[in-house]
Order: sequence, then C-alpha cells, then structure tokens
Amino acid sequence: MLIYWFVVGSIVGSLLNVMVERTISHQSFIVERSHCSRCQVTLKWYELIPIVSYLIQLGKCRKCKAHLPFYLFYFECTTALTFTLFPPTNLSNGKNLCLLLLIQISATFDLLTYHFPLPYSVISLALAVTISSQSFAIIFLEILCYLILIIINQHAHLIGDGDLDLFLILTIAHGILLTNIVILIGSLLAIIYSFIMTKHVIAFVPFIYTALLIILI
Repeated sequence: MLIYWFVVGSIVGSLLNVMVERTISHQSFIVERSHCSRCQVTLKWYELIPIVSYLIQLGKCRKCKAHLPFYLFYFECTTALTFTLFPPTNLSNGKNLCLLLLIQISATFDLLTYHFPLPYSVISLALAVTISSQSFAIIFLEILCYLILIIINQHAHLIGDGDLDLFLILTIAHGILLTNIVILIGSLLAIIYSFIMTKHVIAFVPFIYTALLIILI
C-alpha cells in the first residue's frame, strides 16, 4: 500500500505544482494542456509522469533543453512522502495530510512570489485547531501572543507576516516545542542555502516545510 500512496502522492504533487503556477500566471488550470514555460511546446503523456519524467529527461525540456525548475521534482517527491506518512485511510491522517498539503501549497507560492494567499492560512488554522490536543485556553493564549507579535512586526519588520501565520498554525497543531525545533532546523537550512546560492533574500516557508517533514519522518 505504501507504493500505492507514494504514486498517488506524486500525482497530487504534480497537480498542485501546476495549480500554483497557473494561478500565479492567471492561466486556466483545467482547460490548458501542460507545456514548457520557455518554448511553449505541449508536453507528451510520457513527459507528465511525476518524478520519473524529470529524472529521465535529466531535468530538461525535451525540445529546447531548458532546465526545468527543481522545485517541480522536489514537491512531487515530498507530496509522495506525505501520502506515505499520512495515508488518508482515517480522519486523523486525512486532517494531517490536508494540513501538510496546504503548507506545501503555501511554500510553493512563497518560493515563486515571496508571499502566499491568505485563504490558505485561514483554512490551515482551522485544520490546526481540529488537530490540536491542546485546551482552548492554551490555543487562545497562543493566538493572543501571535497578535502581539503581528503588532510588533508591523513596526519592526523582523519577519514576514505569512511566516508568523505559519508559526501559529504549527504551534496550535503540534505544540510550541516541535514548532521551535522546526524553526531551528528551517533556519539552519535557509542559512546553508543562502551561503551556497549567495542570495540575500530567500523564501522561508519552503525551509519550514522541509524541516517539518524531517521532524515528522
């Protein structure tokens, strides 16, 4: 069954990649066929096999040989992994899976645009509350601390508000200890990446998402 859910997850990951890209470029997600973003050639069916096609084509377009973004391959793999970790065979797994998929969508948006739509945060927050084992009093205090941090951040501009949204979601869903560990690992990954790629501005949510998967594994 793990292989089955891995395959299903990779397909879902591929669809989510297309959905985010088409949303950003204001293209139809349903009607238009998949194509190379550089030469616009329509992709054959064998070029649409999640994970496998990227590896066979060595991450390049069949026609123009342009390099395909690595995140396409990466998020197909992570979604496949997510489905094997939380196969949607019961309600608990289903809720955890949906939360991880929403965080992945947010990570993809953040990677491409340095922000992600508010509705994903709202839905993720609602899911986090249903997943949480904490009392409503604790959740209320966490939300109160979040609001205080938002006010401070409006003046200090220490971090993106979307990052604070994600921290609140993780804190409610998994507790402050796991969230702090995720932030630590995510920060280390981001620092390493910034040194390797010599980038001064990076999207932080993908690193938080990666760190969360590392912890959950």
